[in-house]
Amino acid sequence: MGAPGTAFFAAALCLCVASAPRAGTPEAAAGFMIRAYNQYGLSGGELRLAGATLQQIFHHAGRGVDWQDCSSTAARRSGRCEQALEWNELVVRIVARPQAEKDALGQSLRGGSLATVFGDSIRDVAGTSPVETGTIAGRVMAHEVGHLLLTANRHSPDGLMRTAFTPTEIANRRPADWLFSASDASAMKESLAVRHQRGSIVELRRPRAAGSGK
Repeated sequence: MGAPGTAFFAAALCLCVASAPRAGTPEAAAGFMIRAYNQYGLSGGELRLAGATLQQIFHHAGRGVDWQDCSSTAARRSGRCEQALEWNELVVRIVARPQAEKDALGQSLRGGSLATVFGDSIRDVAGTSPVETGTIAGRVMAHEVGHLLLTANRHSPDGLMRTAFTPTEIANRRPADWLFSASDASAMKESLAVRHQRGSIVELRRPRAAGSGK
């Protein structure tokens, strides 16, 4: 988490224009897809729990999420994760925490298409908490994806988009701490509508190991 900043990505760059579906079509009314790249090495069970946790959070906010594990053998064989990002697709990658981000759980760029979460930071938090690693990972992912979809460059005073997750909050398991506020949910709905209307010019980058810069 922490203040959203420019995510780093060591890869070749491909600019692609994704066409938007017509307004009123089922695709336009749906939520969005997340392509997840597990470069850190969370276990299969942890990643599945993370995806399910993220989907539950966005479901509560009125947004459906199609979760695609792009590190799986099936996904690599299908080639789906090598294609250009569509207007309603986002990327989440799980990597090791860089030294410059020692206090962060993840980072993202407001209005962008890439969210990064730090697997070792998440494991550190889970090691001192009664909550599963996958659950914490899903919450951090949802927070960072929230930054991609929210138009205001800010954190909220409470709920999932607050600045920090304290050990006490994590241990208490208070549901409201891990959901989007009504205002954040409404803002994300508007953001997705804008993405749909304009289509997105997106940067498709092939995930590799994290670089050293931001």
